[in-house]
Amino acid sequence: FPPRPCAGWTPPSPPPRRPTALHGRKKDVKARRALEREMRLGEEASPGRKSRGTCLGIVPPYFFSSSRGETGSAWDEIQRLRHICRDDEMYSIPPHIALMYPFAPRPQIPMLAARVADVVDSQNLQPFQIVLDTLTVIRRRDTSMVVLEPDAASVAGIRGLWEALKTTYFQAYNDVELQNYPEPFRPLLVLGRFASHDEAHGAADFLQKSWEGKVVFSASELHCMGRDRGPFVCDARVSLGDLPEGISREDFVDLTVLATELEEEEGADFNLGPLGLSAEDVEGFDAFDADESDEEPEGSVFRVGRTTFFTGEMGEYDG
Repeated sequence: FPPRPCAGWTPPSPPPRRPTALHGRKKDVKARRALEREMRLGEEASPGRKSRGTCLGIVPPYFFSSSRGETGSAWDEIQRLRHICRDDEMYSIPPHIALMYPFAPRPQIPMLAARVADVVDSQNLQPFQIVLDTLTVIRRRDTSMVVLEPDAASVAGIRGLWEALKTTYFQAYNDVELQNYPEPFRPLLVLGRFASHDEAHGAADFLQKSWEGKVVFSASELHCMGRDRGPFVCDARVSLGDLPEGISREDFVDLTVLATELEEEEGADFNLGPLGLSAEDVEGFDAFDADESDEEPEGSVFRVGRTTFFTGEMGEYDG
């Protein structure tokens, strides 16, 4: 029998606890990482938080140009100029005029795309033509950039979009960080970045001799772009102008399923007119077609009212 306790006696300390089994530690680490991930996402969802991995901007039409064999599109011309400038990001960042950059963290893009659509509806924002007719060089800190600038009428239209957005939900994202200028917003399309001002001017002088003097395209959509580690992709696209007749802001269309049905039933009379699409458009859209390896791209495309959302590979820019 153990000795009876006497005055001043204290029980011995318990033996040291044995380390948790390996699988137990792994479970703890997994749970902690999950909690940290939730906290991080919560922080990213804070209003006004910005990310350099997202942008709201205007992108030249690229939607069917390659599948239809078009070579004179604004997209192709701008990419040609970027190639001459040796822009090493020409395949990872689409040609665009930034309206808001940096923009919101990527998890917020679906919500903010819906808000962009609200602004388009409430302000009755219509498509307009953009004419890029000035090629110039600007400085930003220690970098010089060759850029295309729009004419006065185009600037007025782009500024109208920017003003409509920044005075509603997007006050926190109205500082486009392209260059330091007195004016609050100067629309530009960047062709290339250079370490020295002389290099940039040399490239600009060469381009002046090799382009037609202007690039023209219709600004009919606003693109919410984002990326993690790879190239920028289109997460959502908001169309400007009136919705096609018979379509409401809440109408949902799964375009991926629609394209599949078109492929399975050739010649079927689908009522695509109210969607603003034709059978040729949907069948010709590269993202809906199998690639060279006959493997279907991963992801989906669906439309809610005037907003088209892309997931997976479907949002990739072509060319």
